[in-house]
Amino acid sequence: MKTNFFKLALALALIAPAAAIAESGCGATIAGGIQCQPEQKQSMTNVVEVDVTTCICANACLKTPPGHYYLDDPVNKTKQANENEVTLPVVLAWDHIALWQLENGQYHWEWDGRQGNQAATSKAYGARSYLLEIENKNGELNDDESKGGIFRRILTTNEFNARDLYYPCFYNSDKTIRWRVRPCCKENGSYCQPEENATWWTFRTSPAPEPINFDDPDWNGPAGAKNISYKNLRLDWCHAQVSKEKQPYNENEPYSLSYQMRVYTNENQLVLTGAQIPAKFSDLANWLKKDTPALKNPLACHYLEKQTNNTCKADVVNPIKAKTPRNVKCLANNPAIDCYWWSHLQLPNTDRALFTKNNTYYWQLRRCFNNTNAGDENCNTQSDKYWGQLWTFTDKNETVPAPALLSPGNDNNYADNQNAKLTELPGRLQWQAPNGANSYGYDIQKISGAGATSLVNGERRVTTSQVLFTKGNANNSKGEEQNIELELDTAYKWRAKSCWPAIPVGEVCNEPWSDWWYFRTTGRAPKTASMQPTNNAKDVAMPVELQWEAVAGAKAYILDFGGQKITTATNQYTLDYPTINQKQSYKWKVQTCADASAALCGPAGPEFSFATAALGASKTPANASSTLDNSQIAYNLSWQPVAGAHYYKVALEYKEVSEKETNKDCAPGPKVEKIVKDTSIMVDNDIDQMFCLGKYQWSVLACLDAQCKDAGATPEIWSFDFVAGGQEIKKGQAVMAVCGMTNDNPNTEWDDREKCGAKHLLLNAMQIINLFLFQMSFWLLPILGLATAGIFFTNFSTPDLKQKVISWWKLIGIGYGLLFFAWLIVGVFLSLFGYSGTWWQI
Repeated sequence: MKTNFFKLALALALIAPAAAIAESGCGATIAGGIQCQPEQKQSMTNVVEVDVTTCICANACLKTPPGHYYLDDPVNKTKQANENEVTLPVVLAWDHIALWQLENGQYHWEWDGRQGNQAATSKAYGARSYLLEIENKNGELNDDESKGGIFRRILTTNEFNARDLYYPCFYNSDKTIRWRVRPCCKENGSYCQPEENATWWTFRTSPAPEPINFDDPDWNGPAGAKNISYKNLRLDWCHAQVSKEKQPYNENEPYSLSYQMRVYTNENQLVLTGAQIPAKFSDLANWLKKDTPALKNPLACHYLEKQTNNTCKADVVNPIKAKTPRNVKCLANNPAIDCYWWSHLQLPNTDRALFTKNNTYYWQLRRCFNNTNAGDENCNTQSDKYWGQLWTFTDKNETVPAPALLSPGNDNNYADNQNAKLTELPGRLQWQAPNGANSYGYDIQKISGAGATSLVNGERRVTTSQVLFTKGNANNSKGEEQNIELELDTAYKWRAKSCWPAIPVGEVCNEPWSDWWYFRTTGRAPKTASMQPTNNAKDVAMPVELQWEAVAGAKAYILDFGGQKITTATNQYTLDYPTINQKQSYKWKVQTCADASAALCGPAGPEFSFATAALGASKTPANASSTLDNSQIAYNLSWQPVAGAHYYKVALEYKEVSEKETNKDCAPGPKVEKIVKDTSIMVDNDIDQMFCLGKYQWSVLACLDAQCKDAGATPEIWSFDFVAGGQEIKKGQAVMAVCGMTNDNPNTEWDDREKCGAKHLLLNAMQIINLFLFQMSFWLLPILGLATAGIFFTNFSTPDLKQKVISWWKLIGIGYGLLFFAWLIVGVFLSLFGYSGTWWQI
């Protein structure tokens, strides 16, 4: 009886809440009422499980989950702390509500029992799904179907992983996102919590891009992808959006154009275990410390470029835009989304690979702007803000190929110094950095006879893809400059191999060697066949241009000219007066130098000689006309240059007077004698008095010096006739001009060819007076007489007109009287100035 009592008490304890739900409209009545029948018999004091079959879920009673979270690790459920900068990807998570279905099909039930707050597992009908809603009104999501509205997803768990259920890049960066979760009574998402009762949550995505590969299982966690091949490795990420207020920093583009990448590595842990860093790399020792507090111990920075704040230096990368397919199982038409990728293999660094074998890498990204006003987001800053998640992967152990050798090029003729492709000194080895190599080993050997001697004791390590040989300089921190002196005109062979770590210490350079390449250094003398003038050349015209082979690798030459050492940077040298003179013999030879200062030079070649020719004479005048007329003010006499001449002595002589010359002062004799540097001379018809008509002769003497004491051969004599230009003036022809004429006026007593001057003003006035006094006045007198007769003896005559004509003749008489007195006055005036001729005959 007691047992039945306690069973009934327990049943009533369980029924009471259900009855309350039914009474409040949150339950349902089956078969006349709520019946909760226990199916398991327990002791009177330890009843914890019952089967309630008639407690039905009602959506009006469903509550919003009490808590929500942002997870950056789907495996370890690591929560993100800053809701205003949620790094992508992200898992949206929330607490279960009361009466949530458990994995085994049972439900959690809580009530206040006789023994206080009790919990039991029952089969009461609670919520069976969640309706996730995310706003996509302003491009918050890369979801085409919900664009401009709300994305909805029915879930039977309390978290949403878009990368697992959909695809990467589901969320856009730098966006404020609203979302909520509404519990539902049925697994198909029906009978859900009413919208007016649901609460919206808000978070903002980080401006950093979302990484895509390598399917890192725990994203920002410690696991990471394994056995990744570095050979074709590339990093992919989603494009990073740029908010409108920051788009001016980004050339007004909505997606970031540049990114910064930061890479950490465990290289120092792998390389430095018990290894001693060589002294030549001592300035890199700080980068190899294991105690880097801002990094995940024992991480170091890739390339060992750690900043003062113990963060790794960020490199700016300009990625390539590509299309990444979305998950086929989620979207049947499989559209593509924009993403970006960067690969060292396809966009290589000059000296090093971004990734290599064996290492574990941690990489993260952030967007950046090239605009200097972008503050912490400027690409030139090393700010620690706005970085994305730190993703991890480990490369597998694969052979790093040998470097591709570049220079000096492989020369099969290295043993023949006349035909070898000579290399400049002090010497440089260069190779192409292969993908996977971060440092290198090299060997160089001097070939002597049948053997070879290594200059680096078999192998030496460097961190760049070239080696510079410098005499006397200590090896620098990178190993680029090596204290090795290569010899002139010597054969060598060399090879290189790859090392995978950034610091080549310990047994980490065991990759295969490249093939041997051979070369020969510069320093031999120029080939004798290239030397010009040829040996013992005669009659070499001055100036003499010495030429020889441009020896490969040579930076200077020493010309030994008759014992005088001359340094020149080119393979030619011009000799001229006064260094050399005409009709002399000279000797010369050349050394090749490997440096511009001509301190490192090989032996001189054989001695050559040549003899200079005598200085000649100009054979032909440039203006070979045999006639010149006097219509010009000045005349250019020019001639062909003479090889080796620096000056010319020009002589012009008036040899014969023309029968048409009227000037009695014109007499044969020298006119011009000048020494000039050019091959022409200007002769002025006034200054040099070349105005007399007739025959002229001239010659040009080639000279070496300015005084023409060292002159060439006797010059040829050239001639020309100097004639009057224009139309000839006849006897009795009236001409007003009195000067500057090409022909002399036979009607005047002076030379009308003279250059016009002040005296010609008076002569010209005389011509005008003569015209009016003795020509126009006599022409007008008969004309006036005929006019008067016509007036008196025709019908035009009237008494008044006749009276006027008589008065006109009185005035004409007075005018002619004045002309007579003017004639007398002009005669007296001219006699006073010494003119004694018959001026009225002018």
